[in-house]
Amino acid sequence: LSGDVDVAEVEQAIADAKAAAAKLREEGKEEEAEQMEAMVVKLEAALKLELEAEDKKKEAELVQASAEAAEKEAEVAKAAGEVAAKLEAAGCKEDAAKVREWQQALEGGKASGEDLEQAAHDAHELAGKLRAEGKEAEAAEVEKLALMLDGAAQAKLEVEGKEKEQQAKQQGKEAAAAGQAVADKLRADGCEELAEMVEQVVKEVEHALSGDVDVAEVEQAIADAKAAAAKLREEGKEEEAEQMEAMVEKLEAALKLELEAEDKKKEAELVQAS
Repeated sequence: LSGDVDVAEVEQAIADAKAAAAKLREEGKEEEAEQMEAMVVKLEAALKLELEAEDKKKEAELVQASAEAAEKEAEVAKAAGEVAAKLEAAGCKEDAAKVREWQQALEGGKASGEDLEQAAHDAHELAGKLRAEGKEAEAAEVEKLALMLDGAAQAKLEVEGKEKEQQAKQQGKEAAAAGQAVADKLRADGCEELAEMVEQVVKEVEHALSGDVDVAEVEQAIADAKAAAAKLREEGKEEEAEQMEAMVEKLEAALKLELEAEDKKKEAELVQAS
């Protein structure tokens, strides 16, 4: 636990401590086994706290990124108004009207990252058009605006990606909670083996959500949750099977959101690279 807590290392320590407890119990060292299990409880509590801390940090980063993106949009809106005024003064009425449209979209705060990306693309094209018409001064002003729009688009896309990731995590957490409720009910009914099967899926989900969402692990959890639902149905546990299927729906929603988040991040990277 020196320095920043390493989640993977804590998870490995928990697994090793559980294995050690089992080994001690096999050798008749019951007291020592119980002490190792108490250690596992403390490690699991530490892991839970660390994951909660990471989530809080990401929430704070999202708030800050959203504020910075909004500030950037306000700056670009102001610049767009100034460029539009210059174009109007130069007699470029149609071009000025187009820039005014971008200004209004930015001022309303309703423009998506994709909208801003398109506006930036259109601004670069408008600068080229003005340059071809021999209007170098106006072209230079529009090109500056286009670069500012690139920056605003990148910032907005990054924020949208963070928002999608946060939503994905929330869906995943709800899925894990639903699965744990099924496991608890099965255990209360004396179905220990089935409870452990469902609990294993819950652990897979929780692991997939630790740190950045792991797409491959979520996909595996979905497959295992479907298999668990089928097994429960075979055992005549219809209610629990339906609850597992509801868990699958939440996991699939989480997966969709995470893939959308990754797409937003890639779009932002492409804007930066262009």
